[in-house]
Amino acid sequence: SGGPDWFIYVGTGPATWLGNPHEGSVWAEVADEASLLVAEAVSALPVPPTTPGQMHTLSSPLPLAVRPWAPSDAEVAAAAAGGVRILKVKGASVDLAAAACAPHCYALAHTEMHGSPLVWGANHRTPDASACCAACTEHRRLASERSPPGKGCNVWVFCNSQKLCLKQQGECWLKHHNDIWASEVSVGTSPRWTTGTAVRAPANHSSGVGGEPATRNSAQLRLSVLDVSAGTLTRERGLSSGLWLHLRIREKGATRARARILKVLQLGIEGGCRGCALLAARTAPAQWGSDAAADGLADGERWPAGRALLRGTLGPAAAPPAGELHATEWPQVPVRRGSVGWWPSAGGSTSADGPQFFVALREMPHIGLSAAVWADVAAEDLPLLDALAEAVDDGSLKLPCALRLEGLLPFV
Repeated sequence: SGGPDWFIYVGTGPATWLGNPHEGSVWAEVADEASLLVAEAVSALPVPPTTPGQMHTLSSPLPLAVRPWAPSDAEVAAAAAGGVRILKVKGASVDLAAAACAPHCYALAHTEMHGSPLVWGANHRTPDASACCAACTEHRRLASERSPPGKGCNVWVFCNSQKLCLKQQGECWLKHHNDIWASEVSVGTSPRWTTGTAVRAPANHSSGVGGEPATRNSAQLRLSVLDVSAGTLTRERGLSSGLWLHLRIREKGATRARARILKVLQLGIEGGCRGCALLAARTAPAQWGSDAAADGLADGERWPAGRALLRGTLGPAAAPPAGELHATEWPQVPVRRGSVGWWPSAGGSTSADGPQFFVALREMPHIGLSAAVWADVAAEDLPLLDALAEAVDDGSLKLPCALRLEGLLPFV
C-alpha cells in the first residue's frame, strides 16, 4: 500500500499471516520498549462493536503530532553498546530440542510447518523432538509397506516450549505435504514449535536452511584480526590457526551487502581495509536463552543486550550512501551461531545497513527475522568466536583492533 493509513504491530511474535515479506510497505520500526508500551496503551483504548473482518476503530479519534527526532548522545552510546533495544519476539528461548535431533530429522528451531495432519498432536505426545522425528520416520515406513502405499509422514511438528505450550507441551503432529519446499517457509518465527522434514531443503531455497553448512572451502571472504597477540591467544586456547574468520556470503537476501563488500575489496587492493576494526566482543552469559531467566534485554535477563556477539566495522566504504534509508533485504533468516549481519542503528532498529556489523556467538530468536544477515562463519572457525570474546573479557586482547578483509573466491 502507499499510505496515508499506517499501522504499528504490537503482537508478541512475527505476523506471518500477513505475507512474507509483508504485503504492505514496512517503512519504520518502533525504536525501544518504552515506545512500544505507548503503542500498546493506545491499542487498549475503547472501540465500538465491529463486523467480522473489519478493523477496530477508536470511539474517538486520537490526535497525533509528528516531529523530527534525533537520538541524544546517551542514546547513541547505549545503542552502540547494546544494539537491540526491543524484543521482536516475546517469550522466545533457545531451542535445545532442535539441537538434540539427529541430522536426518532436518530439525528447524522455532518453526511450524504446515501440511495435512495424519496424526493429531492433541492425541499424540512424545517426550521430546527426537522421539517425534522417530515417530514420523516410522509412520512413513509403515505407509510405504501398505498395498497400495499410503501417504506417510514427511513433516513433524513438536510443541517444545514449556512456558508457551502449556497444555500442548509434548504434542507431536505428524503431517504430509505434497511438495514441502515448493513455497516460502517462515523459519524461526514460531517460538513454541520445533519442526522437521523427511528431506533437506534445496540449497537455493529462500529460507536459507538448505544446502550444507558454511566451510572454509566454500568461503568467499576472510576476516583477520591484526593484533600481535593473536598467535599467543590461539595457542593458549588450543586452537590450531590464527585469529581469522572465513565467511560465506548468502546467495539470497544479501544483494546490497555483496555490493558494499566488493567496494571494500576493490579499495583494499590499494590501501587495505581502511577503517576496518573489531570494536567489541562479549561472551554469552550462562542464562542466555534459558526459560529460567526473565524474558528481557537487561543484565541478568534472558537476552542481555550487547552480549553473545562480536561487533566491528568495515569502514567508510561499506557505509550506505548519505541520506539513503533501506528496509532489510529479503528473504531474511534467523540469527544463529556464526551469523554475520549489519549492526543496529543508533535509533535501536535491527535492520541497519552498515558499515558496522555483528557476528553472533549464540542463537538469537528474540529478534526474529529483523536482522540483516548477509553471511555465515565457516564451521571450522566457530571456536574462534568464543576465543575472541573470552580474550577481550579477560583483557588478553585490547579493543579496538584493526581487521583485514580478503576475497578468496569470486562471488560476483
